[in-house]
Amino acid sequence: MELFNNKRGSTLDLFVILLLLLGGSIVFVVGYDMSSEVFGELKPMVADSPTANESITRAEESLETFDYVFVAIFMGLIIWLIISAFLIDVNPVFTFIAIITLILAVVVAIPISNAYQILLATLQHESAFPMTNFIMSNLPVLTALLGTIAIVVVYGGKRLLGGGDL
Repeated sequence: MELFNNKRGSTLDLFVILLLLLGGSIVFVVGYDMSSEVFGELKPMVADSPTANESITRAEESLETFDYVFVAIFMGLIIWLIISAFLIDVNPVFTFIAIITLILAVVVAIPISNAYQILLATLQHESAFPMTNFIMSNLPVLTALLGTIAIVVVYGGKRLLGGGDL
């Protein structure tokens, strides 16, 4: 795809982040829902086996780490965005295009956030992932914040450190 060649650190990365967050949250929530149902069905079948019960209990406890994994992915994407934004060298004339792209990313983040909320309401697992719920519920605001940081870093980061030329 020639469109994305040598575009690291651009505001187009916000769309990639949005898609990754949506995909990750759907996989984690649906995986948690399916696993909970499977474990609920398995527990009565293996009630007389302490080893099987312990294994199921450990597997259920490991599902709780999905929330921390999602936050780690989110933080990694933030770090990737900032570092790649710092490495790109762009003419300040394109700031207007970056701002328009940021506005579009915020507009796209709204239905993504709503879709996640509908998924949670359908599966009835609102309390299973509090950190993921916070990120996905506030996705438009976080997108605006991340995009603003990326624009500032792209167009002003090197100048703040004494490098770059106007």
